[in-house]
Amino acid sequence: MAQGRTIAAGASLGIGLFFGLIAVLGITQPNATPEQQFGAVGVGLLGGVPATALGTWLLVQNRDRRTQKERDRLQKVFYKLLRETGGHLNVLRFSMEANISGTEAKEYLDERAREFNAAFNVSEEGKIFYSFDGDFTVLPAAQSYDVILQSFSGRSRDRILDVLYRDVNLERSNIKALLKSAKMQPVAIATGVTERRAQALKQKLERCGATILIIPTP
Repeated sequence: MAQGRTIAAGASLGIGLFFGLIAVLGITQPNATPEQQFGAVGVGLLGGVPATALGTWLLVQNRDRRTQKERDRLQKVFYKLLRETGGHLNVLRFSMEANISGTEAKEYLDERAREFNAAFNVSEEGKIFYSFDGDFTVLPAAQSYDVILQSFSGRSRDRILDVLYRDVNLERSNIKALLKSAKMQPVAIATGVTERRAQALKQKLERCGATILIIPTP
């Protein structure tokens, strides 16, 4: 349905452009009489304005639907994590579960914190948590996993760097430092992720020539 609306929007805008060109050509014809110019403008307005308005409206509707769909998805992840953690969330966990950037995750949690009057707590490790009050049904936490880079060949370095940059949401400078450390000892490249995410990352990196170990998070 969304694809159909996009096609319809494109067609409507194309029709609007066509009638607009008719109006422009009619006005700019050197030998056109005032009546002909007026008629060209009338045709352009009658045919072009409604088509352009319809195409624009369809595009806006598509954008609004996509925005609402993303809001619904994030809300589902947010409520799921509230139940699993008893109302205590941090930016990294939400970012990984929702598959969005850290900046987007922080903005979303800040909005929910203002909406629900959440408190901010700091753990012994210095991590900041959003604490939401409520009667949450605390579910057993799903098993999480760490992805360990054990070794890699020098020729595969650039491909591994690209995978980590796309999938782990780290800056290239940090990834380069990790890869440098991995030459001397195994390093964790992702921590506390789901088994599905860990396996997907393992497959991508092993195709690049890396040796990967997945271990349950303590």
